[in-house]
Amino acid sequence: MIETSIPRPASLNKGLLITVVLAAVGYLNSFFAQSSMKEVMLRQGLPPEAVAQSGGMGVGMLIFSLLITGTLLFYIAKGFNVARVIWTVLGILGVLMSVFSIGLLFSVSTFVGLLSVVGMVGNVIGIVFMWMRDSSQWFAQMKADRLAP
Repeated sequence: MIETSIPRPASLNKGLLITVVLAAVGYLNSFFAQSSMKEVMLRQGLPPEAVAQSGGMGVGMLIFSLLITGTLLFYIAKGFNVARVIWTVLGILGVLMSVFSIGLLFSVSTFVGLLSVVGMVGNVIGIVFMWMRDSSQWFAQMKADRLAP
């Protein structure tokens, strides 16, 4: 794991571990969902060209999302509170968007829907661990160390 001048508290390590594992599961779920969605779109009569184009956009979004996730988690692990705040805001927005699309995800596949629910719950748990008292104190200490001459 990424080394820091002050050892990370256990709660933050748990939050990071939960987040990384569930992010990996979420990306795998996205690939499953994408292939299932292509089948659904073709059955609904969408032209194959439109279905193929949506697949390319989906892969591009996954790569962009992976870059953002990796960057934010790296800076959280290094003790940058702003990354934790951004991760929290994006996580909450992601959970809210998932709640509104959960019916569609279950209609595509029960497996995709269940993985999405696990991802939402895990995302919230990971964020809670990142905001526990010892984690917040560690972020404050890391900031103080960076600002110290």
